Amino acid sequence: MYSIPAIESLKLYELYGKAEYPDSLFNTWIGGVGYTYHAVLYTILIPLIAIFPYAGSLYQDIKSGYVKIIFTKVSKKKYFVSKIIAAFLSGGTAVVIPLILNLFLTALFVPALRPDASTMMFSINDGSMFSDIYYSKPFVYILLYMLLIFMMAGVFCVMCLAVSFLVDNYFVVLTSVFIYYIVENYICLYFWKTIYSFEQFFRIDQPAAGISIGFVLGKCMLFFIVSLEMLVVEAKREEIY
Repeated sequence: MYSIPAIESLKLYELYGKAEYPDSLFNTWIGGVGYTYHAVLYTILIPLIAIFPYAGSLYQDIKSGYVKIIFTKVSKKKYFVSKIIAAFLSGGTAVVIPLILNLFLTALFVPALRPDASTMMFSINDGSMFSDIYYSKPFVYILLYMLLIFMMAGVFCVMCLAVSFLVDNYFVVLTSVFIYYIVENYICLYFWKTIYSFEQFFRIDQPAAGISIGFVLGKCMLFFIVSLEMLVVEAKREEIY
């Protein structure tokens, strides 16, 4: 199933006529063909994929009373630090692993020909992040973008931890970040400001030219710091000893 996006991409090329430039790994794997329904579905579900493994654990620990047992063995600070680290790493890993698998499996069927901007078969342009790296060292580009995706997915998971203190419903805790993700993307689309949307940040093929790496990092840092502050404030206020 991980090679399906490549097959779908080849079908599209057959539909509109074969291009002169051969098919390349970099425009057939799921990160290079964001317009296929597999890639679109994956991008939409990224928040749920990120939070599924671990983000709800804090809510469960608090509501079950298990956290009281933990605090008899470790300090409150160590517990929350470990939760944040585990959530960040699990969220990033859960989102990146499918991309890595897809890249490797697609490479079994399609050669890794270096992208050529003159063919008009690759979506990265001068206004895209890391565009120079993409056309000179495409694997380095993919590595950098996967690290960026890892960071964003990790931040999503930490955001979900913070929500655990704000609502008293497990389902809402798990879907809160996803709802924000969808609403934010809709608002950005409505005002033609997609370069500010997390959904576009996750698109390795970067259909929205003009996204700034500084803005992406700044937005992630802001959400991460706000989530940490919420965790610190609520942890001090709540009687969870």
